[in-house]
Amino acid sequence: MLTSAIAAMTIASTAPSLIVDIGPQQRGAQTGAAVGGHLLLPVGGLQLDLANHEGLDPGGSIGAIFVGARGALSPTSFWRAGFAHHHGVTWPTLQAEPFGAIAGTSDGIDHRTGFGIGAGWRGSLHARPLLPKLLRNRSHWIADLGLDATVVDNGWNWVGALRVGLEFALKGG
Repeated sequence: MLTSAIAAMTIASTAPSLIVDIGPQQRGAQTGAAVGGHLLLPVGGLQLDLANHEGLDPGGSIGAIFVGARGALSPTSFWRAGFAHHHGVTWPTLQAEPFGAIAGTSDGIDHRTGFGIGAGWRGSLHARPLLPKLLRNRSHWIADLGLDATVVDNGWNWVGALRVGLEFALKGG
């Protein structure tokens, strides 16, 4: 059983995969939540990690884009590091221009760029028999703890997040 669980996780780390996740985030003194996802593409022994998350907190909205690398620490754990870009907007701007605010094109958006790091774990889904046959050996849960540091006019901006979700290998298994 353990061998099949590790094999399923290895498939997800060597095949293109999609992660859908949600969780709390901390931006300075503001606590909120974010939802988003990652597209993972194998490149050599690593994965190219392309991610986008949208979050809300009492200060407004923050969109986060991440482009980086992801590698294995063990069959069930990983690290990630790369480029981070955030766009923050206040509630009045979000209400006046919701689509432009989310797309990062509205006036009054605070664009910040920096880096992001993280580590996480993946594990077997005990509900696999309930999944469609196509996804049974290609999916597992995932948890990711991350920190982004971006530069703004008045110094560094730190955003920490803990996200949980599902990862689906797009081929293999």
